Amino acid sequence: MTNIEYYNSHYSEVLTDNKRELIEIFKEAKTYPRPFKKFYIPFLKKIKEDSDNKYVFKNQELYPKAHKVFEFRHDFHLDEEKEVISKILDNEIKEYFEANDLKAFRPFIIDMAKQKALQYLHNHLENYYNYYELIYLTDKYEYFYLKNFELINYKDSKEFNEMLDIEYPDRINRREDENRKDHEISESIKQSTSRNNTELFDSFTDDERLVVANVFFDIKDNKAEGLSLPAFFKLNKIVGACNDESIYLIKGKYTTPYYKARKGVSYYPSYKTQIDLLKSTILKLNKLELKVVSSKLKMIKYQLERENR
Repeated sequence: MTNIEYYNSHYSEVLTDNKRELIEIFKEAKTYPRPFKKFYIPFLKKIKEDSDNKYVFKNQELYPKAHKVFEFRHDFHLDEEKEVISKILDNEIKEYFEANDLKAFRPFIIDMAKQKALQYLHNHLENYYNYYELIYLTDKYEYFYLKNFELINYKDSKEFNEMLDIEYPDRINRREDENRKDHEISESIKQSTSRNNTELFDSFTDDERLVVANVFFDIKDNKAEGLSLPAFFKLNKIVGACNDESIYLIKGKYTTPYYKARKGVSYYPSYKTQIDLLKSTILKLNKLELKVVSSKLKMIKYQLERENR
């Protein structure tokens, strides 16, 4: 068995053993049931103490140079993490123990594998607190991976959202309502395809026009890419057709339309109102091929949805 294979086997063993132990803790706690944090936080504390007391302090004292070289392994080799560990064990670490105490080489590899596995486990479980809390609440142990999701936040994973639906079924009804409204808005816009652009411009409500004004004012000043001359005229036509003419007065900045245009969707305290307003405005802008504004509104909508999950 190569050094990296030896390292990986003990690293995996730590994860497997702790996964088994933690699932048993989950299931036992569920029989009472106990609050999640009452047993999860002590478990985190335990693996942190095990990492420090059993491995870090020990090897810092017995083999300070080898331990330091391993901790700063990326200063010696440029490669992926697994390759760097393999190279540091086969070269610098091995050379150190050959010159000092070769019998301690493999035990040192075991210690480092267990130390790194426990450190990874602690960080992972701490960062994925809400994910494992949902596993505890829903008994979805098939989602107990002890691995970070690649390229996405765990809150965006299908597993996390499926568990949310199980624990909070009202989410499903709310999502169906939103989809139905999307369909209704989409159908409403489809019915206007036979009409000319004038009718589509007229379909904007004052609230939608002022949301557009909020973004348009910003991108105009920042000379955003995609703001072509035709788009500029279209946006002026939308914004300039506000029915509440108080905004055109000398003291227009003290009026409600002014504040709506200045604050955008944040003017509205209701999350539902904000999302509905953004959806209807985005759909109409897309019909007019005004992506320069609709893309900005989509980003605002995405952020709102993330914050309100």
